[in-house]
Amino acid sequence: MTIIAAYSGPATVHVEGEGSWHVEVDLVAEEEMPEGLKHWHGKIQIVNEGKWAVLNANLAKLELPDGRTGKFLFRGDDLSGSGPAPFGDR
Repeated sequence: MTIIAAYSGPATVHVEGEGSWHVEVDLVAEEEMPEGLKHWHGKIQIVNEGKWAVLNANLAKLELPDGRTGKFLFRGDDLSGSGPAPFGDR
């Protein structure tokens, strides 16, 4: 796999019906060769009570400071992106 983009810094997590929380993330987007399949994943740090709402969400939305968003699944302190990465070139 080849890393094609990365982002580390602040973000906001939105969970429908639950609220929004400020978080810190370390994310990478990778491409598998030769198929060209892309996926994104990384670490997320939630420092308040919002962690439980995000843990229980089927799908949450991550918003970066520039307004770009991406949906993800949360597993412990790891996240797995769904759809295009909200960072780097799309």
